[in-house]
Amino acid sequence: MTARLPSRVAKPSFATLAAAYPAKSMMLPALYTELGIEALIYDPAYQNTCAIRVSYALAKAGTPLRRGGLRINRGPHKGQRIEPGMKNLSEQLQDMWGPPERFDSSADAKTKLVMRQGVAAFFFNDLLPIVGAQGHIDLLYPRRPGFEECANTCFFGPYNKVWFWDLH
Repeated sequence: MTARLPSRVAKPSFATLAAAYPAKSMMLPALYTELGIEALIYDPAYQNTCAIRVSYALAKAGTPLRRGGLRINRGPHKGQRIEPGMKNLSEQLQDMWGPPERFDSSADAKTKLVMRQGVAAFFFNDLLPIVGAQGHIDLLYPRRPGFEECANTCFFGPYNKVWFWDLH
């Protein structure tokens, strides 16, 4: 018996995904209320919203996830999946879109991602898991060197590894 290869899914355009991304100013209670997951507002395990925001943007952009730990319980995307963990979401994007460009250091990523746009996953080194974060996933906007900008926050730390999926 051979392992089944994951089927690829078309990537949304960057403009579509960026337009679907919840505004940075949307606070956690408003986001979770819109998604119908209000019971998680005060749950310490769900205070980091980066993967939830990217998952929700993917659903709104017409690229729903096939698996995820949560479901949207309200609105036009009710029933679609959202993934609260950035590592699991990154692995799912790899299954859906193919392998990302991988950078062993943020310095290398910052140099090679100048003026490019897409989804960036920042994997924190071994020091940050003590605060409960695996890393961060976000949309990366095209900018000149030294002016990196993400939809929420970029984490080009000195020891962070970066995965990147280019979107046109």
